[in-house]
Amino acid sequence: MYLKIFSFLYTAPTMPPTTIAAVNTSSTSIRVEWSEILPRYRHGIVRQYRIFYREENAFLNNTKNFTVTSNETRIYQPNSTSTSSSRRRRAVTTPLERFATNITGLKIFTNYSIQIRGITILEGPDSSPIVVITDEDREFAF
Repeated sequence: MYLKIFSFLYTAPTMPPTTIAAVNTSSTSIRVEWSEILPRYRHGIVRQYRIFYREENAFLNNTKNFTVTSNETRIYQPNSTSTSSSRRRRAVTTPLERFATNITGLKIFTNYSIQIRGITILEGPDSSPIVVITDEDREFAF
């Protein structure tokens, strides 16, 4: 009897999360949504996402960040796919999971640059930045 021991090498994701979108939800908050990292670029289990945000056009590098787990941000989980008894192989496109979080305590009517990275046991690359502006307060609206 042989005993095989399997070891898995987890490394950092080699691609950032995909399909990132953000919308202001008030004059001081923004909701950010994204799709998971494509499977071939994960290199392990993505357990967390780090969200970076900063005021656009700020003179100082005032980037802030926070980390969220995959479980606390999941908003859409695709149904499992069933397999066919057919002998032919078919390409099946499985929708990616969607995640979301809110950034609060922001300045009124301010542009923010937002980036996201996935984390296995190591941190992957940042997404391209997206820019979103918080709402104006009612008292300042024209």
